[in-house]
Parts: sequence; structure tokens; C-alpha cells
Amino acid sequence: MKWSQEAKVGVFSFIGILLFSVIIIQLSSAVLFGKSGFHVTAYFREAEGIEPGNPIHYAGVDVGMVDHISIENGEAVLVLRFYDDVKVPKDANFSIQTSSVMGGRFVKVVGGHQDRGYLREGMTVQGQAAPGIDAAMDKMDKLMASAQVMLDGINTIVGDPAAQKNVKRSLNNFDAISENLTILTAQGIQIANQIQGVTSQMNSMLYQLNGDGKTVADARKIMDNLAVASENARLISGDAKNVSDKLNNLMAGGSLSVSGELLYNTKREDFSPNVSLRIGRDSPLILGVESFGNDSVYNVQYGQKKGKFDIRGGIIRNKLGIGASYKKDKWKFDADLFDPNDLTVRLRGAYEAYPGIYAVGQSIFPHGRHGGGEYIGLGYAY
Repeated sequence: MKWSQEAKVGVFSFIGILLFSVIIIQLSSAVLFGKSGFHVTAYFREAEGIEPGNPIHYAGVDVGMVDHISIENGEAVLVLRFYDDVKVPKDANFSIQTSSVMGGRFVKVVGGHQDRGYLREGMTVQGQAAPGIDAAMDKMDKLMASAQVMLDGINTIVGDPAAQKNVKRSLNNFDAISENLTILTAQGIQIANQIQGVTSQMNSMLYQLNGDGKTVADARKIMDNLAVASENARLISGDAKNVSDKLNNLMAGGSLSVSGELLYNTKREDFSPNVSLRIGRDSPLILGVESFGNDSVYNVQYGQKKGKFDIRGGIIRNKLGIGASYKKDKWKFDADLFDPNDLTVRLRGAYEAYPGIYAVGQSIFPHGRHGGGEYIGLGYAY
């Protein structure tokens, strides 16, 4: 029996319709572009960068995708499809995150309590939008602008001829004080030698008091030596008075101050003894040592007083940096930015609990840097 051409076409068409019907039935419970699952509606105040098809991560695992996005009453409405085998607690937190600086966005699900039940078809959740990259860049721009203002202030101070003269004058004063102290020390040694000679002569005189005819001559020689010693003592007293007057002038004018403090690093569990010398009032030179005797670091800074603020720059903890201070009543606050190659920030505050005695708190971060961590302790200023 032969089949006509029309019969063959009809049979093949019938078979094709049957196969198509079977496929439709099999796909009736499936999703054409992804796994099947249940839908949850999430409301976000802001959903920048989210598009249909973006993934949903729960505990770092891909558990679904965004099916649809719309706007309702000023909020972004996201229809989220979770895969059938996924169990997410009803009180989990929803937020929008970025996978990397230049990567895509995704919905992040964290937390929740399993004993409170799981999300099901048709439920709604309230999400939290994470800050966008634009906001972070704006903050970075403001920080860089503030740093530029501080650098401009440092350049103004360093380039000021009057400030340079003050630094040179301070160094010359140090040289003069050092020279006077050297002379004073040498004369003190000379007096000690002379007193030793006088003592020897007195011993000899006492030994010869039994009638030696040279006793009177020795006594006269002793008196002569005492006169020389007295004159030398008078000269030393005059030099000491000159040095004392110079130091008193500095202290009376408030242009010289010495401070010390003992801080405890709560992260590294060790102590940091610090000593600082401040020379000058309106344009101070600050010299200091931190962590004295324990991997010491040094400070050499020059500053300028602007009302209640002090702006300074130079070497901070062995690194190039800048800083600012603010003082009001018994409070004093400091902020330092140093080490351009590995930027480090130091913030500190001090409260004058008693005259000259301060309670000090300090933070150096990141904490992983040299000397980083939280500090607490006491300070004394003279």
C-alpha cells in the first residue's frame, strides 16, 4: 500500500503536534530562563544599578534572581524569585551590594532566625539600600580637599621669612645655652680638683701640728688656695646666674614648656613613655620622643598659632606629616596625618584633671601600622 504525499505530510504534522503538546505540558511548571521557584516582593528606598536578572546571594551562595523591577509610592519594588530548594528566614536582612568597585550589583541576604519560619510565595520584605559608590567618592573628594588646605597652610608657614628667622634664632639660643653649660661643667671640675688639693694640705697640716716649723707656711698656702677657689666659685655663680636668667625669661614668657606622659597600648599591651619640648608661643618649634627606650620614634615639627588652633608640620613619628590642635578650657584635641607612602592617622584628646596633670586618650589607625592601636594614660606639663 502506497502513501500519498498528502498523507505523509498529515502524519508528520500530527506527530509534531503531539511532541509540541508534550513539551508544553513538561514546561508548564518550569521557567524558560532559569530555575523554578517562589516569589517574594522586596521594597527598597533606593535600588540604583539593579536590573532584572541580577543574582540573589544568601550566605555567599546564589539562591535566586531578580525577576521584575517597578516603582510604587516612591519606592523601588523588586520581585525576587528564590529557587524551590532554598530556605530563607522570614526576618533576614535584605540589602543591595556591589560585587567589586567596577562589578555588578546584587541583592544580599544575611541573618535571620530559622525558628521564626521561612519565606514563602507572596510574602513581602523591607530592604535597606547600601551607600552608592558616588557617595563614597564624594567623601574622598572632601577628605582630599581638606588635606590640600592643610598642605597649603604648611607651605605658607615654611615659606614665611619671619618663621625661618625664629627657627634660626631658637637654634642659636640652644647653641649658646649648650656652650655656657660646657663652661660651667669645666669650672666645676676645676673647683673639685682644687678642693681635693685643699683637703690634702689640711691633712698634712694636722699631721705636722706637733711643732713642725712649716705649719704656719702651709696654713698660709692653704688660705691662698681657698682664696683662688672662692674667686672661681664667684665666676661660676655668675655664669650659672646668666643661664638661669635665660631659662627664667623663657619660662616666664610662656615660650618654653616641657611635657611627659605614660600611655598604655590596649592592643599591644605595652607602655609608651613620651617626652616633648615646645619652644615658642605663636610660632612654636616642637621636639619630642615617643615610646622612649622601646623602639623609639621622634617628632620635629614647626607650627603656627591661629586663634585656638595650632597648625603644624614636619616629622611625625619618623615620617613626614601635618597636624592640627584645638584647645578650649580644660580640653585639648589633636589630629595628625603622616607617612604619605602608607597613610596613617592619629587622633588624641586630653583633659586637665588637675593643674598640669592630664588624662590622655589616643588612637593610631589603621591598627596594623607601627605603633597602631588605642592608648590611655596620664600626662604632665610644666
